[in-house]
Order: sequence, then C-alpha cells, then structure tokens
Amino acid sequence: MNINKLLEIISQVDFVEKVLNPNFETTPTSCRLKNENNATQQDIECAFIHFLRAKNFTKWAIGDLGLLMQHRGLSDVTKTICGQLGESYPRVSAKIRVCKRVPMELRHERIPFTTYDEIYTNYSLDDEERKLLIKALIDEGIFSTTQIRNKIGSTIYAKKKEASFEGKNELIGLKSHPYAPVNEQGVVVLFGILADALDFRILHMQSAFPDCIAERITFRGRGMRKTERVQMKIEIQHKASDFFRDKHDYTKCDALICWINDVVVPPVGFEIIELKYEIEKIKLSKPKLFHFNP
Repeated sequence: MNINKLLEIISQVDFVEKVLNPNFETTPTSCRLKNENNATQQDIECAFIHFLRAKNFTKWAIGDLGLLMQHRGLSDVTKTICGQLGESYPRVSAKIRVCKRVPMELRHERIPFTTYDEIYTNYSLDDEERKLLIKALIDEGIFSTTQIRNKIGSTIYAKKKEASFEGKNELIGLKSHPYAPVNEQGVVVLFGILADALDFRILHMQSAFPDCIAERITFRGRGMRKTERVQMKIEIQHKASDFFRDKHDYTKCDALICWINDVVVPPVGFEIIELKYEIEKIKLSKPKLFHFNP
C-alpha cells in the first residue's frame, strides 16, 4: 500500500465520480458497496481515507468501510492508514464494532452515533432489548440528547426493577457456569472454562475477526512429552447462523465455536464446534466440573 499514491487519487477532482459514485451507496448513516465484487482493494482504501479526512457523517461511513476491510482481511491495512494519518485506531475500531452490530433499518440520522455506541456497550441490555430500545426512540420521535438519555435510563431501570437474574436460563450444571449462555459473551466465557477439556490452549483474544487464536492438541505423547499442537484462528458466536449473518469469511478462520449449531449444511471443510453437544461428552469424562446445586 502506497499511501501517497492513494492521497493523490483522492485529491483528484473526479475522485467521487470515479470511485464513490459507481461503487458505493453512501447515505448519512452508511457507506456500503453496491456490488460485492465491484470495488477493488484500492477503491476501498481510498474511500476509507476519504471519509477519515471528511467531516460529514464520517462515523457511520468509517465504521462500514472499516468493517468491509475487516471482512477482506485488511485489518492491518486499516491500522497502517490510521497510523499514517494520525487517527486513533481504537476509536476507529469502536466505530467498526457499532456498525457491525447495528442493522441498517435501526440507523436514524437524527439519533447521534454516540447514542448507538452507548446502547451497544451497555451490558445490562441484550441485543433484542437494544433493538427494541432504538426502535422505540425512532417510533416515538425521541431525538434530543436529554430525551434519549432519559429513555435509555428508564429502560434499564425498568429491566432491573422487573426482575433480577434468578437462574431462569437452561441449567447445564457446571460449577463455575451453571446456566447455558444466551449471548456471544457467555459463549466466550464458557469456551474459556472448557478449553482444556476440549484440548484447546487459548493464546490470544481480540475484538477483531477472528475472536481467538488458540492451539489445539492433535497428538498426546506418552507423559505429554511429545504432545503436538496446531495453531487455529477461531470465531465465537452464540448461534452458528450468526457467523454467516455477519458475513464473515469462513476461509479466513479455521473453526467456529458456538453454543448452538443451527446451520443445516456448513461449508465443506469448515469446522463448527457446538458446545451444547460437547458439554454432554465432557460430563462423562470430567464429572468433577459439574454437579451444581441451584
């Protein structure tokens, strides 16, 4: 990547017509490809730099383009561009996370991007409750900062008042994780607990795709002296279908860890590890991990 060449392309008066207009659908709340194969890597990099330097609705545009680059395996390119332009990569990465989680139909140009960030980083709400909250803001025409904050606060308060957690989830019996996970974060924690029993050793966790780098034991030598391991890139989701809903490239990771495998026909050669199935086998091999009494 030659950033000086990219900056030269962007500075041309016909850049918008040549790159953005044919290839991208831009609105105040998005910047998406019109056709998945229509834009080259250079086009995407140029568009990303253009919106980093622009001052209009850049948060959604940067997030969507950063997400597109992430899907194409260009996360390192994103970091390089941010570094050379003096932009904060963690801030850009935060925009990407928001765009990844907020569907197009829930984006409204009168609701500040920071509001979406606040809602989706509030772990007292699950994804369905976040969607209902944003839909309520749009349907009720709540757009002022004060009204939005009051609505968010009242929603969270009502949830806490309605009922605290009383173990209503499916009981799986682990001493340290007694109930079945109901979201991606829960699957991450459960995988961490079961990693050793599944012959995995976690090396690194990250927010970017894929979520985890781990080593998997492929051969146990006598006395563990000749143990062989293979390094794997792993994505973690609550349901296997979430992986394909988020349009992840399965060729860029080795396996998917999920609680429920609801994919009827997975891609050939792509491994899906369903913890709900694996945990039943672990109960037999490592019973001391279980026997939780609610």
